[in-house]
Amino acid sequence: MIYKICLILILFVIAQARPNPFEPTDQFKVTKIKDDITSSPAKQDKVFEVNRYITVSILDDKIIINTKNHKLKKSIILEDIGKIAIDFSAKVRFKSKTIPIVHDSVESIAVATHYPKNFYRVVVRIKEKTKKYKIIKADNLTTIKF
Repeated sequence: MIYKICLILILFVIAQARPNPFEPTDQFKVTKIKDDITSSPAKQDKVFEVNRYITVSILDDKIIINTKNHKLKKSIILEDIGKIAIDFSAKVRFKSKTIPIVHDSVESIAVATHYPKNFYRVVVRIKEKTKKYKIIKADNLTTIKF
């Protein structure tokens, strides 16, 4: 008797199964939610909270990087490849992120952590035509003026 019930259940399941389970169906429609920071380019005069430690404000003539209580460790200007790397002292972990920017002087901003060395880095990629810029350092604010 138990064998007959099991056989009936197995046949019922097989009858309800799709012919090819690897083909997509319309039964479960997936809606993708886009992340505003990584999927769409930034516009001028915008403020982005990259993560809970870093906020980037993009203005017409400057970019302001606000780090919440993390001190500037050093800044490196790599003119030959068009990058400004700014290191901040902090023992934090987060995922690396690149933000495409729509700006006259800047192409993108990338943020990554170097946890074993207790710092994270913000890299600003500069467009070729930008020759003049100035880095202004304050307590929690780092400003790049163009």
